[in-house]
Amino acid sequence: MVSGGILTKEWLKDHLAIEEAVSRISRIFLSSDSVDLRDVLAVIGKACSVSRTGIFCFNNTGKINERHEWCGPSIPAAQKKKTDPDFCKWLANRLRHDNIIMVPDTLILTDEMKEGSMMLGARAARSFLAVPVYSPTSSFFGAIYFEELEKPREWLGEEVQTFRVISGMVSTYWERKNILDALAKSEKRYKELYKESKKQEELYRSLINSSADAIVISDLTGKTSYVNPSFTQVFGWEIDEIKDGEIPFIPRDVKPEHDRIIADIISSGNPCHDMETRRYTKDKRMLNISLSVSRYDDHEGRPAGLLYLLRDISERKHLEAQLIQAQKMEAIGTLAGGIAHDFNNSLQAIFACTEILLLGKKKNDPDHSKLVTIEKAIQRASKLTRRLLIFGRKMDSETMPVNLNNEIEQISQILKRTIPKMVNIKLDLDDKIGMINADPNQLEQVMMNLSINARDAMPEGGELIFRTETAVIDDSMSARYNGLPEGSYVQ
Repeated sequence: MVSGGILTKEWLKDHLAIEEAVSRISRIFLSSDSVDLRDVLAVIGKACSVSRTGIFCFNNTGKINERHEWCGPSIPAAQKKKTDPDFCKWLANRLRHDNIIMVPDTLILTDEMKEGSMMLGARAARSFLAVPVYSPTSSFFGAIYFEELEKPREWLGEEVQTFRVISGMVSTYWERKNILDALAKSEKRYKELYKESKKQEELYRSLINSSADAIVISDLTGKTSYVNPSFTQVFGWEIDEIKDGEIPFIPRDVKPEHDRIIADIISSGNPCHDMETRRYTKDKRMLNISLSVSRYDDHEGRPAGLLYLLRDISERKHLEAQLIQAQKMEAIGTLAGGIAHDFNNSLQAIFACTEILLLGKKKNDPDHSKLVTIEKAIQRASKLTRRLLIFGRKMDSETMPVNLNNEIEQISQILKRTIPKMVNIKLDLDDKIGMINADPNQLEQVMMNLSINARDAMPEGGELIFRTETAVIDDSMSARYNGLPEGSYVQ
């Protein structure tokens, strides 16, 4: 190729071909982020007129990560041979210690290369050259090799230098490809995480919006950023009315304690749960509520805001008050029943003594009328104790035929002495009504309660009318009164 220091046409032609190959390979790497390395091998293989050329790289575990090969016309592929993985490992081990492997003739091997004679012989290589591929951090992670199968070959320094340049291009490409792959994986992971976060956000939004409890989100200063539909339904404010401001629903007497608790939650991060307090609605109604408050932090762990859960417990408090009142009444009934039972025993003893005294007195005896008065008082007291026993459930109710008109007349006499005179009691009684089956004591109690309620409804005075009559229920009226049997009734 060089004769007497003069460049031959053949050498010049080969030199230009190699330069053109390097230029083409540069354009290939610059034109795309995804390069088929077999195209690169084909360009350099044809330019250098070699039988076979290949490239491979190792991953972090030492296993072959990529493997590419180009073969000239009628040249068998060595990549398919069973010995190929062993060849790559042998080549890598050699290149980790040597900067280059150059074998002009495999039939004439140095002592260091004799261990590779089996490898090269299995590939039918007569001449062999390999250069390492280094990462940008100068660590070995691959190799490019060239093989001549038909004849020995002296590898020129210019060729070796060209192969090193191409090795550098491959190294840069692989590094760029690894970075792009990592970026692609990172982007894919980011999209997956973003999609998952949106899904979680929609789930949490759905849970908050569907919550029966009122939910408020604010910053640490109390400025509202969100309220759920239940809050609007219970308290009346829409988010547009209170956004970026404090909700004006804390009673003045509750505010100091509220501020103290919120300050403690912000500083400690410890939530409070189910604290019973009070809040105003937009229309100034006062509600009893159960309040839970927790602090939430940002992605760096710094306090960011507050989450309030408010449950309207006004109805529950009302029911609790009713239950307490019922329990009180039950206790009073039990006490009254016990007292009435003992009092009734004493009355019976007094009544018996009175009866005995009456047996020895004639009607014209002055003491006779006094004893009769005592006897009547005992009977009235006995009726009272009977009511107390029924109230305390110490005695079952006893029904009997009762004339409703007579009961009303007796009660009206009592009412005239107890109800203010500005309430006029009037009787409008039908004397043709029939008897009813009832407990006289309970009937008297019911009418007394109704009369007292009527009195309370007429603070300025009025007219309280007792009216009785016979009512006849036919088919049409029976349906109106939930299937009440047909017939005559007293009303």
